[in-house]
Amino acid sequence: MIFGSIDDAAVYYATSPGGGRIANVWVWRWAEGGAPQASNLDVADVSGGTWAVVREDRINFQSADGTVLSSVHASYGDRTAFGSGLSPGGRFWYAPAYDLIVETATGATVKIGRDFQQRYGWAGPEELTLVGPGISVCSAITGICEGPFKSRKTANFVNHFGLPVN
Repeated sequence: MIFGSIDDAAVYYATSPGGGRIANVWVWRWAEGGAPQASNLDVADVSGGTWAVVREDRINFQSADGTVLSSVHASYGDRTAFGSGLSPGGRFWYAPAYDLIVETATGATVKIGRDFQQRYGWAGPEELTLVGPGISVCSAITGICEGPFKSRKTANFVNHFGLPVN
């Protein structure tokens, strides 16, 4: 089981047959007393009520009711593992293959100044953390990255900070 998101109304998670593949994305609306239900959508991530749904050659960012907020080329999902693309709250999507941060409401992009040689994780609603070599923190608003800061054990992508990285 791979957790994608937990909020005040639901838990979103995926099951995997192995090999890094996702079989089903499940939604458990526990606050309503509902049972877990499988989604019939190809979901890349869910956070804060924003769904990243893969549609042929597009990724649609949509609300839980299916309203499309914006849409970007599907290649923006390259190298993005389930549960890691959307920021906490779902306002931003990280496209690591392009070093782009996408604002999900508009589809507007911000380029960050690093190439994809690192692992990543969202440290906050607007802060993307890149690990290796060193640690950098990038603003999802401006794309400006602070660092890299030297840290023990980041050369081999060992995570001792408790930050979920991919």
